[in-house]
Amino acid sequence: MNPDLDPTLPGARWEELFDELAEMPQPVRARRLAELEREDPALAARLARLLEADGDTADFLARPAMELLGSGEGLGVENAAGAEPSLPAGTRVGSWLLLGLLGRGGMGEVYFAERDEGTFIQRAALKLIKRGMDSQAIVQRFVRERQILSRLEHPGIARLLDGGSTEDGRPFFVLERVDGVPITEYCKVRGLGLEDRLRLLQSVCAAIDSAHHRLVVHRDLKPANILVTADGTVKLLDFGIAKLLAGDDEETAHLTQLDARVLTPAYAAPEQILGEPITTATDVYALGVLLFELVTGALPHARERRSLGSLASGVVRETVERPSAVLRRIAAGDAPRLARRVAGDLDLVALTALHRDPARRYPSAAALADDLGRFLTSRPIRARADSGRYRLRKFVGRNRLPVTVAALGLVALLAGLGVALWQAHAARVSAQRAERVKSFLLSVFRQSDPDQSKGAAINARELFERAAQRIDVELAAEPATQAELLAAVADIEANLGLLDPALKAAERALALREKLLSKGDFQIAESRVLLGSIQRARGDVDRAQKTLTRALAEMLAVRGPGSLEVAQARHELANALHRPEDRARAVDLLRQALATLRRRLGDGDIETAQALADLGITLEQGERYVEAEQVDREALARLEHALGPHHPRVAVVQNLLASLLDRLSRPAEARKLFEQAIATQRAVLGPRHVDLAHTLFSYGLLLIGRQELKAADAALSEALSIYGPNRYEAAHCLRYLGLSAMDQERFQDAAGLFTRAAATYERTMGANDAERWRAVANLGWAHLKLGQTAVARQELTAAVAQIERLAGPEAYELRLPLKELGETLTNAGATTEAIATLERVRRLEEKLFGTLQHGEVASSDLLLTRARLARGAAGDRQAARRSLDEALGIFARKASTELLYGKVLLESGKLALAEGNHARARRELALAEPLLLAHAATARKEVREARRLLAGGG
Repeated sequence: MNPDLDPTLPGARWEELFDELAEMPQPVRARRLAELEREDPALAARLARLLEADGDTADFLARPAMELLGSGEGLGVENAAGAEPSLPAGTRVGSWLLLGLLGRGGMGEVYFAERDEGTFIQRAALKLIKRGMDSQAIVQRFVRERQILSRLEHPGIARLLDGGSTEDGRPFFVLERVDGVPITEYCKVRGLGLEDRLRLLQSVCAAIDSAHHRLVVHRDLKPANILVTADGTVKLLDFGIAKLLAGDDEETAHLTQLDARVLTPAYAAPEQILGEPITTATDVYALGVLLFELVTGALPHARERRSLGSLASGVVRETVERPSAVLRRIAAGDAPRLARRVAGDLDLVALTALHRDPARRYPSAAALADDLGRFLTSRPIRARADSGRYRLRKFVGRNRLPVTVAALGLVALLAGLGVALWQAHAARVSAQRAERVKSFLLSVFRQSDPDQSKGAAINARELFERAAQRIDVELAAEPATQAELLAAVADIEANLGLLDPALKAAERALALREKLLSKGDFQIAESRVLLGSIQRARGDVDRAQKTLTRALAEMLAVRGPGSLEVAQARHELANALHRPEDRARAVDLLRQALATLRRRLGDGDIETAQALADLGITLEQGERYVEAEQVDREALARLEHALGPHHPRVAVVQNLLASLLDRLSRPAEARKLFEQAIATQRAVLGPRHVDLAHTLFSYGLLLIGRQELKAADAALSEALSIYGPNRYEAAHCLRYLGLSAMDQERFQDAAGLFTRAAATYERTMGANDAERWRAVANLGWAHLKLGQTAVARQELTAAVAQIERLAGPEAYELRLPLKELGETLTNAGATTEAIATLERVRRLEEKLFGTLQHGEVASSDLLLTRARLARGAAGDRQAARRSLDEALGIFARKASTELLYGKVLLESGKLALAEGNHARARRELALAEPLLLAHAATARKEVREARRLLAGGG
């Protein structure tokens, strides 16, 4: 053997040449290899093979060693370029249909897959061992990865959806498919500033901390495994080399050997490279590398050597430069300013996370996230010793202007003494006021004591009316205490559903504080958040948005972006953003609030669960139904665990989830949740609470869908009576009462209800609101049924144009108006335009519901059939038959008893007669008659027609 080729010889020339060539650009490397080939062809050939095996060496530092050794894979689409999948598209693996190859590695392949759930299609990434690689060791590692993923439940970690084995025994698992980009790319493309980058990293820390609490260490944290979606959600991927901190004895011996060590060199902790024990500190180190990279745009190490042996020898000599020093060297753009911002605390945070000794790093990812939050809010970081001088410097940094003014006006000693005396006085005043507030509230609630009320029953409204009167009289000389009490009373009244008196109390509290306190005081911002939340609860969303937008800006200035108070303000503002064009902003605000609540209070806290539930509402409104259901179920489980099954907050989330399930055509599940929520709210909140009205309204919608119209009218009317006439929700009730009247063929009543709904929307939401235009569209439909086709066409055309302008061309709100317009155009003789409109609806419904197997799609098929038969052009009858057969197929799969099924059978039977297929006609008409008869109150005309045709009268 040529000694230059013997890898066992120390100092062999091939290793030196390999390291030299690996660092060269491709053209220079090619020239150098050509020179070596002239000198020693065997050596040159060996080096060429080594370089090829090294595999696209330009990205070595970003690739895991498992991949270089032929057993790693990710979920990136780029890995699939030019690759031929071992399983063709259309193959079924378990309940999943493979659509194509996403990526492949030495051990496995990742496919784009989908599963048809009946009401929607679920799409995901399916990971499968390649044929020929299913050795016992590899299968064991693959199954172990699946077991690790099954432990992990966190919004920041890609979820395990399913798992099993193929027919030939190869294991697979299915993960949530994340449509995102690496975190570094996201920050660069979006041009994120330092603060936003650090908040993203805090989200990564929260996900990693969740994994650590389940005794899982990721071991391969890097930008490619940390994706950020378009809405700013962080998702961790690829736990293929993760380690269990307990019960992980099955790690095979070869993984402890240097050359098979599992790591990505650029992000690996020293203990990974050196074969030392792996702990949660290993992931903290990788987070430190990521922090360094997000701040400076560079990696903290110069790990140029190409072999793991070279890395091991070099890591013991590694030093990490301060991020601020790296930024100063750049000396361009904003780098010098950023260097000044980073110098000091953030330098120390990064260096602590990157310490060579695991014991000297942050003890957890949560601790790193906490120090990042402290940096963002100018609080003392925990990585620094808490000297008095340091705390004073941070105080001055947070309060630069008042400290400067004080320094200019007073000698330092006198200023310090004065501040101390003032603080002591303020503390005494605050304590006295707190005691006064407590005594007053206790005296208010004692009014319900039978000894004081003399046996007379006192309800909550009377109790707080008396309290308000006493605040005015007894505390007239104490305006600060008055304001505090009014705020407390307003908060309690709002929780009791006494929204009008709550609004008055909140307005007075804010006015007093604005008069008493200096501009920018925390209590003013606090009062404004309370006022905005009550305005929103009353349905005055325009005023609420303005109030809460101002409150959020004030709270950010006073408390900083990582505070609980800012999280509350973001939460309240997000809930007030009802218009379709504001939904993306609402989701962003809720995600920011959630990140703070999780970091400060934890996943199990009630407020965190409530914010999660409100995120579910917003996702549902944005037609992101799969995400919404996941979020709603998580929120419900957490609240039930914390509060028990019969708590009003649990009932609110039951209502949310039930409404979503109803929209997804799962009425049995939805009805059970609605009934549980209504029972809880009646028992605990009483008959007039606004939360009960919300649930009754949603339940009424389900009942309309089930054609239980009398029960629907009762639920909607009760909700309307609770709302009163001046809330936008009252308009919702009126509109759906109108839809119920339409189904009962009470068209004149329906027109009146739609007119009232449009007027209420205009009064509460403004004339230029999508909901108002939906009511106008419904009014056009009523006019159609009343024979006023020209008026109907005019109203529906205007409504569709305005809704599309406000909500977008694929909004859920467009679906019914487009159907109603399509039916109107058919009646007006504009059949070609009607067909185009209804085909658009059908495409929209497929996108919205994620499937064609949906009752609303069948409804569109029925309207398309009528439009085509009315036009009667060549091929229309055949197209009508296809539409009807597709609609019949939808109902046949679920053994439906719906009225719509009866209508489709009637239309199909009529068409079968026209086609000369009398046997089919009789069969379908016979099936249609009992279905129509079961809904005779709303299908009298169809019942008569079915009977006439069956009797041979057609």
